[in-house]
Amino acid sequence: MDATPPELFLTPLSSPFWKSENSIEVTWTADDGTSGLDRFEICLDGGPVVQLVSSARSHAFQGLAEGPHTVNITAFDRLGNRRLAVDVFAVDTVFPTVAVIAPVQDAILTTAFPEVRWAGEDETSGILGFQIRLDDRTPIVAGAVDNFTFPNLGDGRHVPVVTARDLAGNAASASVEFTVDTNIFSPTGPFGIFLLLNVVVAAIIGAALVLYLLYRRRRRPPS
Repeated sequence: MDATPPELFLTPLSSPFWKSENSIEVTWTADDGTSGLDRFEICLDGGPVVQLVSSARSHAFQGLAEGPHTVNITAFDRLGNRRLAVDVFAVDTVFPTVAVIAPVQDAILTTAFPEVRWAGEDETSGILGFQIRLDDRTPIVAGAVDNFTFPNLGDGRHVPVVTARDLAGNAASASVEFTVDTNIFSPTGPFGIFLLLNVVVAAIIGAALVLYLLYRRRRRPPS
């Protein structure tokens, strides 16, 4: 008499829990050393039961919907003893959204320490984190924060690229271009055109004063 249920081990589906594809292959190992295995029954989310032969060790589910799922598999031996295994996983095939909020495209910044701010979201699995890369430099892991300040940037054109990654591994990026101009004599620098105008006005006043003094000297009667 065999009253012992079969041995059944379902390969974990929940590591990682979130999947970036809408299909999954369920695999398992099973054995029954007494009466022998008879069949397997497997179903997804309480749906139709699929019967599989005793030699089956895998089954694929296709066209999965976004979100969580539950797999149930039951092993039967030839005397009707059974063992159930259950596991869960979730599907997220949609890329997260991300946008750079500041600076705006083609902005001219007068600081060598520009702050880049962004916003991102993922409606299914959620945002795992962000990374930011400036020009061709090594990416910087920003974690869950939504801003980063670059130190001591040189004058010129720069392109920060922000990448958002969700818990399923899907990733999306956004970028802007901006210019750093810290030259105090530049029309787009920290003082704008006002410093340049002041220099020009001072030069004109200085030149006019010199001309006036020369004119006065020439008109002065000889002693």
